[in-house]
Amino acid sequence: MVDGKVCNGATHTTSTLKCYICGTISEEFNDLSKRKDVKEESLKFGLSILHARIRFFENLLHLSYKLPLRKWQLRSQSDKDAVKEKKKEIQQKFRNEMGLIVDVPGKSGNSNDENTSRRFFADYELSASVTGIDVNLVFRFKIILEAISSKYKINIETFKEYASETEKLYVQLYQWHPMSPNIHKILRHGAEVISSTLLPIGQLSEEAVEARK
Repeated sequence: MVDGKVCNGATHTTSTLKCYICGTISEEFNDLSKRKDVKEESLKFGLSILHARIRFFENLLHLSYKLPLRKWQLRSQSDKDAVKEKKKEIQQKFRNEMGLIVDVPGKSGNSNDENTSRRFFADYELSASVTGIDVNLVFRFKIILEAISSKYKINIETFKEYASETEKLYVQLYQWHPMSPNIHKILRHGAEVISSTLLPIGQLSEEAVEARK
């Protein structure tokens, strides 16, 4: 498997806010009535499992900053200032209560790495408390991430049902904040990708490629 940027390049998807599997744009991700045809050849790129945990974590993190406003796009300076203050508050809580440094820029990206995101989902109840995100949604994300990383064969129908229920829960709770392309890909198309592989999906992580860098 390869990461999202490579998938977008290989499928000639010009926007990072667009699903390379079905072509849906971010503004449409939370409209569950919209169903576009799947590009079968795109299923071979897998689910980018190694980076999925980080992307799920970051989506919830950025969502939490905007909870007081319940707005996805920040147009006024007052809204931007409010989100900035909320971000500082949540960052301090993570540091004090979990010993985590989140969303801090570094020489190569930021502090939102695999270990940080793993800690976030491992202690999902405390993470939900710190961010204000619904604890059931955080738990469901944890289960889905563990399933696709397990390296065991997954029951396709059970996974599809669980992912669909999780997708509906996200929209029910946070209709105003579109899920990220990675979350959309796994919740909407995960079962199709898993069923198209010869090996268990967890054995097809991009981890080996990353280890060579």
